[in-house]
This record gives sequence, structure tokens and C-alpha cells, in this order.
Amino acid sequence: MGELNFDDLIWIYDLFSIGQVAVEESEDEVYQALLKHILYGFNGKTGCLALIDKDKNDLYIKTGIGLPQEAIGSRIELGSGILGWVAENNISLLLNGDVSNDERFQNIQKMPGSKPNSAMCWPLSVKGEVIGVISVNQDANESEFTDSELEHGKMVIPVISLVANNLQLNRDRELQIKTLTDLNNQLNQTQQQLVQQEKLASIGQLAAGVAHEINNPIGFVLSNVTSLSEYAETFIQLIKEYEILVENLSCGNREKAREAMETIRDIKKTEDVAFMLDDIEELVKDSLDGMERVRSIVAGLKSFARVDDQSELKEADINECIKSTLKVVWNELKYKCEVKTNYGDLPIVECFPGSLNQVFMNLLVNASHAIEKKGVIEVETGCIDEDYIFIRITDDGSGIDPENISKLFNPFFTTKEVGKGTGLGLSISYGIIQKHNGELLVDSELGVGTTFTISIPVVHVENEDDNS
Repeated sequence: MGELNFDDLIWIYDLFSIGQVAVEESEDEVYQALLKHILYGFNGKTGCLALIDKDKNDLYIKTGIGLPQEAIGSRIELGSGILGWVAENNISLLLNGDVSNDERFQNIQKMPGSKPNSAMCWPLSVKGEVIGVISVNQDANESEFTDSELEHGKMVIPVISLVANNLQLNRDRELQIKTLTDLNNQLNQTQQQLVQQEKLASIGQLAAGVAHEINNPIGFVLSNVTSLSEYAETFIQLIKEYEILVENLSCGNREKAREAMETIRDIKKTEDVAFMLDDIEELVKDSLDGMERVRSIVAGLKSFARVDDQSELKEADINECIKSTLKVVWNELKYKCEVKTNYGDLPIVECFPGSLNQVFMNLLVNASHAIEKKGVIEVETGCIDEDYIFIRITDDGSGIDPENISKLFNPFFTTKEVGKGTGLGLSISYGIIQKHNGELLVDSELGVGTTFTISIPVVHVENEDDNS
């Protein structure tokens, strides 16, 4: 490909500008602006931008220009037709003339509207993963696209891919925030239905702990975005100086061109552009890791907070239930407890997972409260036999006075200071394990620590309480 002319640079700069305002505009407006800009640059008549739906493993037309309205939102199987083929193979295509006999597109899904005479199609990808496809079409009475134009498009496709990926990340973030908001509303509704003060206190602990755990990754993501914004200002300034340079060179104004070159050199030296280019990749990677941490916490909270239908059992992986509970209560444990886990190979268990999560939380939080300064909590799971599994939670805290062991599961019994506990946590837990036809046993020694052992059947057998 030859050297870029001034108009090409302006066109690319305008594309960067669309990406800069992407956060301020609606998603649909940004996608439409990107497609319109590409069509303008190649003098195309029609075109579309399609995105991959990971859940359904297909493409859907996000936006289009010159297409019938019914085409927007239509779905295309991966590998099917031109767009599906490009998405599946991650290869750009230039197509001129009739492609109806092309073996690659035998299962082509016809789009509504007139058939184009010439088309270019590029995959949108980030770090090797295809996230969508963009196509530009030409009518029969217009000149066909060329290989040079296809290569020209490849220069700006990474920018479009990055903008599209950022839009998707922003949408995912909003969905996560909505999920968390909806979940908090659900928890608030649950609070109103609870009569036990212990559950109210537990949910309060969850809200504080989850907020703290989410705040940390969100904090450094915001810091990274601030750095990226500062870098963007520098690159925009460089682009503007390059524009001045190109304009003065084209006018033969060597003195002004020389001044622009000096300014460009000063910016590169002062701002350390080479470092910025290296740092951008790390900032993006760290930000993605941070959002994945938030997603993991939200997923754990969703698993923990699910509302059980007491008339309907569910099949659950008890190890995963414990893991999700540990994520939720981690803020309560991490400052003074080392948590060691030894997960056995468990079968899927018929149970009420949300209720069991409440038991796990009570035992884990109680274990942390028994440790005064620094200690260890051990969590172990395994099979007693083919019909029963066990969950064992051990701490090396202060232990329980022998005379209190027999009272532990009595409602309102507590050894904590007034205002520190209601005495309902273990009573509630004991009732939940009984409902599962299991056992909750305790073994403790003063000054050594405490072990709670839960045993429940793999296959639930209803008792009279289940129907009461």
C-alpha cells in the first residue's frame, strides 16, 4: 500500500474521534457512526456491522445502512454466508461480481434488498478473538472495490474492533451493575420476610463485604482508564501536529513544517510516547483482569443469594457452593484468617443450595470470630460412603467451653457480648441441616479450636417437615 495522503489522515483521525466520544453516546449511535464513516471512506452504498452473540454462537446485524429495516437484528449462523464465513475464518474478503457459485458460500443466507456488485468484508477481532464483522457494498453501476482498498481498510479495522469491544465491555459493566442492583433489591425484599435477626445481620455483612471486594478492582480500573485518557490526549495532540506538518508540506511552507516537526519531536521526548505504547497493553490487560474479578464476585453473590423454592429440590455441586460462599464472606476472613481448602471428589447432591450457603456462611464467620489475632480455617469435603457426603470446617481459635457445647444449637444462646450476636445463627443452621436429613456435629477444645462437621445424603428423602 502507498503513502497515506492528507485526506486519509483526516479520515483516520475522524475515526479516532468517534472512538473518543463512544462513552458519551448511545451504543447504537456509535455503531451507526462507525459504519457511516467506513462507507464514506470507501464511497460505499450499503453496508452492515454484525456482532457475535456468544450465548447463541451466531451473528446478529447490529446496524446497517441502505438495508431494509427488517434486516436489522436478523441472525446469521457462523460459517453461513459471507458474513458468517468471515467471522468463522477470521479472514478479510474482497468479492466482485456474482458469488452464487462460490463453494465457500453454498449455504448463503440471502439478505433483504438488492444484490451488491462488489463487497469488502473484514472481521473485527481483539487479541485474536473475533467479536464481529463489518461489510461495505457497492451497486452494479459503480466501480468495483480493489485489493488496495481492502488493505486500506485493514489499517483502521483494529480501531473499530477496539471501539466495538469497549462498547461491549461497557454494556457488560452496566449489566453487571444492574445485576448487582437487582440482586441488592432481591436481598432487601428477603430482609423484609425474615423474622430471624441473625439473617438480617448476615445480609448486612454481605452487603458491606461485597462492596469492599468490588471497590478494589473498580478502583484500579478507574485509575487505568484515567491513564489511558491522558495517553489519548497526547496521541490526539500528535495527530494534530502531524496534520499541521502535512498541510504545510503540501503548501511548500518549509518553515512551518520544520516547526511542526520540532513540536512532534518535543512531544515524543517529553511525553515518552514509546513508554505509553508499551504501557497501554498492560493497562488494558489489568483493566480486563479487574472487571473479571468483579464478574467473579457478582457470580458468587448470585449463587449465594439464590432464593430456594422450598417445595422443589435442586441438584448442586457442594464444592462450588462453598467456593461461592467463601467469595462472599472473604472480606470477613482475609484480615486475620488463612483459609485452607481440601475439596474431595463429590457427587452432585439433591439439596436446597441457598439454605446450605447460609449454613456455610454462619460457620465460616463464627470461625473467624473465634480467632482473636491470626489463625487458620480449614475446609474439607469428602464422601462418607456412596450415600452421604461430609463438610468439615475447623478453626484454631479460642474453642468452646465444654459446659456450653450442649446449648450451642438452642435458639438465642450466644457466648458473644451483648449486641455482637443474636444466638440464632447455629440454631438456624441446625434446622437447615435437619431439613436435609443430615447431621451437624461439633467438637471443640478450649484454647485449641473447634470443628463443625456436616453430613447430608446425596439423594434427598422427604420427611414430614418437607410437606408442612
